[in-house]
Parts: sequence; structure tokens; C-alpha cells
Amino acid sequence: MDGDEELLDGNPRIGRPVRLVAGLLAAAVIAALIIVHLWPQARHEATTAPSSTVPPASTAPPQPLWPEALGVCGSTQVPFVSSSRPAERTGIRVLLGGDRLRTVDFDTGRWADTPNLPMGPHEFVSAIEPGAVALAQCLSGGAQLMRVGAGGSTVVAQGGVALLGQGRGVMDTTVVPLGRGGTAHLPSDFQAEAVAGNFVAGQDPPGLALVDAATGSIRVRLGQGATVVADDRMLIWTGTCDNPSNPCPIHRRMLATGATTDYFAARSPRALDGAISHDGTQLAFTLRRAQHDPRFAAEHPAPPADIAVLHFDTGRVDIVPGIELPPQGYGAALAFSPNVQWLVIALNAGSSTRLLAWRPGLARPYECRPIPARALYTPALEVLG
Repeated sequence: MDGDEELLDGNPRIGRPVRLVAGLLAAAVIAALIIVHLWPQARHEATTAPSSTVPPASTAPPQPLWPEALGVCGSTQVPFVSSSRPAERTGIRVLLGGDRLRTVDFDTGRWADTPNLPMGPHEFVSAIEPGAVALAQCLSGGAQLMRVGAGGSTVVAQGGVALLGQGRGVMDTTVVPLGRGGTAHLPSDFQAEAVAGNFVAGQDPPGLALVDAATGSIRVRLGQGATVVADDRMLIWTGTCDNPSNPCPIHRRMLATGATTDYFAARSPRALDGAISHDGTQLAFTLRRAQHDPRFAAEHPAPPADIAVLHFDTGRVDIVPGIELPPQGYGAALAFSPNVQWLVIALNAGSSTRLLAWRPGLARPYECRPIPARALYTPALEVLG
């Protein structure tokens, strides 16, 4: 037995412990190799999110709201305009209504208040007719028709929201002549939108109707739609346009004959926002854009709008460049110069009114300096020359 122990390593007392330690070391090396091989895969699986995990919330800042400015009765959304100073003489002079009634020379930018029209702190000029104006009130919603002349101003009638046209005014449901003649009462459910020659155009459920301004009786029913503009020759109205991205009909009815012609705009016109040229060949109106402005949050269901000109003889529609009207409110008063060379545009900018002039061939409209006149929605405008 002693001879066998000496043959192992020369020390018969430590041969078995050495074999035990060597076995343990070998097991440790194998375990380390297994851990090193599996560790990268285990770490990758631990940091990969399951497919059902909700992604982190976006940190992008919210879109800004459409810019606003303080107007005559509170804040109003302002338009965007790319314009230039007048590079030629236009000869344009206008009456501009807001919290004051001002005469403005477009070429010089000079303006003067009308001296014979006293106005309270919460009143504004809502409509202008030669020799007369309509005054509205912010707080009460009341209005009055005023005859204005060199000798002063006279109250013709008082009531609700007033409309003017062709020597007549509409107060609530009463037609009031500004000259001679008697009054006429409109149907009780009738909502007047414009004075059209010897008629008053407006909504009489279930649709648009023409009411005789002398008798107050309904003469013509025109179906669903809303008035764009009227004068003593014609009525322009738009059909029902549910989607501003789709083509929309524009109807023109000649008041003397009843003849009606249909035109189509690429998108939906905005109602109560138009002007007919003095020669009866053109219509200026506001045309909604197909989409919202991506720079701002879409607070309003309707998109912004352009200013467009429809040529009755060809049906062509031109877009006035450089103007983007806000989604809310009307904001643009339109009128042609007497020689039909210029389209005059008054824009509600809150604390002031921006006055522009455009003709075909201009890459952007001309603009005079801002006029300190505040309006509610659309400034009142009449072109004198």
C-alpha cells in the first residue's frame, strides 16, 4: 500500500486533494465559458420592448393657434397679406367704416373723419350707402339707420341688425326707405341677407327667397343656398356646398327678367362676401381653400379663404395673389372702382384696417398704410373714385 502512494507524486499524503482542486478549477472554467457565450444575447433580450408596448408620447410642441388682434368688439383673427407699396397712381378714394367713418385717399394714405356722424364708444359703422350709414352696437345688438349730409346726421329708424342698398334699409323685419315711400313688413321668420333691386333676399325656411320690398310678400323661392351679393340688377347666390374641396355652383339671377345662369367654382364660396363690378361683367368673392393651413391648429371646421374674381362671360375664376383670409369671420370687404380697373379690398386686422388694390397683371396687391379703423367682422366699404 505504501509503495502505491509513493508512485503518484512522491508525497503519499496530498495526492487525492490535488485531484479534487483540479476538478473544481476545470468546472469553474467551463461555467465561465458558458456565461461569456450567453451574456450578450441575454442582455439584448432584456432591453428590447415587447411589440405590445405603447410608444412614448411625442415631445413635439403643439401647433400655435391662428393669430388674433383686438378689434372693435373683442379679438378677431387676422389675415396674412403679401403686398407692395403703390407703384402707380390709382385715383382710388373710399369711405371706410368701423369705429369711425373715414374718407381715405389710397395713393397718399391720408384719411379724415366724417365730421357729421357722432358715434358712441361701443358703436361701429356696419354698412354704407350713398348719403346714409347703418350703425351697430357691440353690447346690445341694436342698430340704427342714419342719413348723413353736409348739414348733419338724422336717425331714420332703429332696431336690430341693419342692411342697406338701393336707397332702402332693412331693420329687423321692416323695410325702411331712405328717401320717399312707405315701410313694408317682411315675413316673421324671414332673415334678410341683402337688398336686391326692388326685392329683399334672405332665408325663409326652408330656403332662399325674394321678398317684394314694397309689399313684404314672397315673390320667388330659390331653394337651398345663401346670398353672396346683390345689387339693383342681379342676385348672386351659392348652392348648398357641404365640402369646401368640391366644385360648388354659383347662381346669377337677373332681377328684371328672371333669367338664371349657373357657374361653378373650384371650391365653396363664403356667403355674404362679394361685389359686382359696375359694368356687370365680374364678381369678386371669397373662396374657401381645400385644406387648413398646416402652420396652425385647425380650431375651426372651415379652412382659410382666398379672394377670387369670376368673369361672367367666360366663367374663368382668377385668384388674387398674396392674401389668405382667416377661417373665422368674414374679414374682407370688396368693391370695384367705377372704371372697373381696380378691385379694392378692405381687411379687418383687429386694431386697424388694411386697404389694398389689385388689378390683373399684378403679382401682389398694392397696399396703403394701415388705417386706424376697427371693425367687427367685415369693414364697411364704398369706393368713391
